[in-house]
Amino acid sequence: MNNTQEEKLSMYLAVQQYLNSDPTAWNGLPIAVNLVGELNALITNIQNTARQKQTIHYNTGKIKKEKAKIMAERGIAVAKIIQAYASVNEDRQLANDIYYTLTDITKARDNDAKVFVEVIFNKGQEMANDLADYGLTPAMLTNLDTAITEFGAIMSMPIANRDSRKQVNSQLKDLIAAADDLLKNKLDRLFVQYKGSPFHQMYQDARKMNK
Repeated sequence: MNNTQEEKLSMYLAVQQYLNSDPTAWNGLPIAVNLVGELNALITNIQNTARQKQTIHYNTGKIKKEKAKIMAERGIAVAKIIQAYASVNEDRQLANDIYYTLTDITKARDNDAKVFVEVIFNKGQEMANDLADYGLTPAMLTNLDTAITEFGAIMSMPIANRDSRKQVNSQLKDLIAAADDLLKNKLDRLFVQYKGSPFHQMYQDARKMNK
């Protein structure tokens, strides 16, 4: 939620708290009971929608971080075997081509990190027979390939999540507009009949909060 939306929600909650703490002034009006019920439902929906928006953002980042870590660790395990082979065989070109560290991968941008690990995987696959004596197994390559694929899939999620966030933002905007309309055009007008009373003054104070 942006600052304006947060301030509006704070005001809605202040109105809700006051109306629920002193219902005797208005619960004799059936329409007021219905409108306050609608306000309570709108506030609940606004809070749930705001939480949904936060969850979309949090889950994507958390999953991507986990997948990146797995890919980097599996990639470096294969890279170290290739580096060992290069050292034993004094293959400087190979050593230079696969001279990646865990930090190189984890600190790189998503696309670059994926490319680094794909280079390691492709070289490991190309030299699989030679590297078998150094500890490289088919399972290591399979697991690395899986990690690259899964990380690539999670990289595309923010695009999908942008659409989800757009939808949630639109829902949030509609809910806040509905709450504003209910207060301004319905409850405010209905409660004018109590003008001059302590109830009406307290209601007005709650409506002005955080505006």
